[in-house]
Amino acid sequence: MQKTSSNVLTIIARILTVLITAVFILTALAALILFNVERRAFNPATYKQALVSQGFYQQFPILVGDLLEKNISDSAASFTQQLTAKQWSTLIEALLPQARLQATTEEAINQFFAYLNGQTQNPQISLLPLKRSLASPAGVSAVFNIIQSLPDCTV
Repeated sequence: MQKTSSNVLTIIARILTVLITAVFILTALAALILFNVERRAFNPATYKQALVSQGFYQQFPILVGDLLEKNISDSAASFTQQLTAKQWSTLIEALLPQARLQATTEEAINQFFAYLNGQTQNPQISLLPLKRSLASPAGVSAVFNIIQSLPDCTV
């Protein structure tokens, strides 16, 4: 009888050992996976690299131009309602060249993750480069080109 109870205890101990080992292995794997996901998910370089590799900065003016053409409100100025996606795209390219767009976007990503990671309480994005572009010769020229491409005013 004592031998039987000893065998039962040995079997139970082995089963518990296997279960505890399996739980330890599963939690260790989950911890490793989640650690690496967290390390990549909260790193701004991951998103910067993804935007560059997907050609976001080249496609941005075209995408925004299409969105503006399709979604311009009826309460907007009448001349903006007449602009085509190509005209919007040209204007955006003149105001936000690819290098400036990339710098502004990357600064926004840095500020966002600094806020998420508790490094700043007030994320800030400077729109000064955009303001300078509006007043630059390229910005003025783009606006005049769009105005000249619109149909003549009528009563």
